[in-house]
Amino acid sequence: MLNLFFSSPTTKQFLNFKGLLFQTFDPRKVVNFKTNIQPPSSLGSNKYFFNFVKKDDHSLHNHSHKHKGINEPCCVNCEERKECKKQECCWHCEKELESNCLFCVGCQKIQPPNEKSDYFELLGVEKRFDLDINKLSDSFKNLQKQVHPDKFHFQGGDEHSFSKKVSTNINKAYKTLKKDNLRAKYLLELNGFSSEDKIISDPELLMDQLEKRQLVETGETSLLEKLQKENDKEKKQIKKKLTKAFAENNFKAAEKYTIKLQYIVKLEEQLHDKLF
Repeated sequence: MLNLFFSSPTTKQFLNFKGLLFQTFDPRKVVNFKTNIQPPSSLGSNKYFFNFVKKDDHSLHNHSHKHKGINEPCCVNCEERKECKKQECCWHCEKELESNCLFCVGCQKIQPPNEKSDYFELLGVEKRFDLDINKLSDSFKNLQKQVHPDKFHFQGGDEHSFSKKVSTNINKAYKTLKKDNLRAKYLLELNGFSSEDKIISDPELLMDQLEKRQLVETGETSLLEKLQKENDKEKKQIKKKLTKAFAENNFKAAEKYTIKLQYIVKLEEQLHDKLF
């Protein structure tokens, strides 16, 4: 306990002094900070009494992560709470966090981005290729309403910074998962595979794609519309194959179909630019 005595401080002096104390002492260890409006008689009528009580430091080290099953110190021991990489505890109230939560259930404070969460977990959808895009969109809109930086504009400090980072991550996640080809690539990456910088080894398929792209540049509208229908049909077939491959954890097959899907999507974009 720290007892301090001031002679008739002004409101500004009081607030400045309080701020200085909270910079000097860890605010997580503060139980109470108050002034006695009626000063003790021993101090005289022009004195104010400040009572600054600190928690027992030992109590801060008794908290351990139950899910780890060991007495591992909580993240309150980190030099900088917001830099803690454990992500098990709230940066503000130290309450254990639920998995992939954006807000602490205790103090309701927004949490920093959890780097361990993938895009599916972040948006709260199933980790699969054949996603319900409507549900994905609804989840995205709901989350953005909760974490939009404008809601934390007057919070300042950590909360505003966290909201911007979380909102950015949610946007990236949605842009990736809403597109078939990007979602397939991302699922491959999560499982240790990649379609980046790989090409189709099928010469017939490569020649077919080359001819179609030449037709896009020179063809008439009627031919382009026919080509668009054929491309849409082929895309549906590849998506069915991808759904089956991912469901069976056949990532080699999924990798091959993802590369084909990239070509199909590219042609789809070129046709859209020409026709619309």
